Amino acid sequence: MASGWRSTAMVRVWWLLAAAETKTKLSQLGDLMAPKPDFKQFVGFLHEENEEVVEIKDMPLLFIQLTRLGCGGVAFASRYNHCVVDGVAVREFQANMAALTLAG
Repeated sequence: MASGWRSTAMVRVWWLLAAAETKTKLSQLGDLMAPKPDFKQFVGFLHEENEEVVEIKDMPLLFIQLTRLGCGGVAFASRYNHCVVDGVAVREFQANMAALTLAG
């Protein structure tokens, strides 16, 4: 984006990518289908209750966090701006991201 860009109808940052690393191994996480506090390390960008409220126009459209696990695996976490993405689009995006990891 050019400096001095002014618009209240568009988001200033389109996407945000965070990279992280943990000593936690996949085998230590147990059941991956049930939410648990240990998962918070994989989604550092989620809005917490005590955080400042951010206007939707100031939020990126897409947040992605890739976390390298202690066993060599990688955790993929994402958050979407619900004003521009519906459930079908999120599912399609995740399916395409999974296909990219399988191709490599």
